[in-house]
Amino acid sequence: MKCRYIFIILSILALFSCKKAQLDLTYAAQEQKIDNYVKAQIEKDPSYTVSYYEGTTRLCTVAGEGEELKPGGTVSFFYSAYAFTGSTPSTTNLIATNDTLVAKQAGFILDEDQKKIITTDIPNKDFIKGLSSGLVGVQANGEYEIMFSGRLGYGNMKYGTVPVNSAMMYKVKIGGVSNK
Repeated sequence: MKCRYIFIILSILALFSCKKAQLDLTYAAQEQKIDNYVKAQIEKDPSYTVSYYEGTTRLCTVAGEGEELKPGGTVSFFYSAYAFTGSTPSTTNLIATNDTLVAKQAGFILDEDQKKIITTDIPNKDFIKGLSSGLVGVQANGEYEIMFSGRLGYGNMKYGTVPVNSAMMYKVKIGGVSNK
């Protein structure tokens, strides 16, 4: 009987180990898609720059000005969140936004509170890790695409229409930055 319990426990451990290995492969594939996307964007426009921070990739598409956001600083921004598929984001993979133009193009209806610029300290425990980390280093008036694998996103949690373990992209337009 004791051997049977040991066998069951070992079987369960092996199953979890296989699932973790598969998940690691999924995240690695997502990170490769992010790298490929960034390379393609920089080939199209060599003025774009790329930065990496704590597992996030940030593509600067419009250069900002002034000081860079540091951990503990405050940032104001508009955003559009996409499930990252490896190609240019579109209305079909848009998840959420507070940008009225993007919302209109996607057929989203925003109430007045949803249209407001977000102002927050970074890190923000209410944000997913990838967004919070990806904002570090942004500058006022800059525009960025912050990308990360499901490892820094919602993970195995289902959130609204976001697929489980999905890679994410946040297109952000920075209003202001201040460091304490």
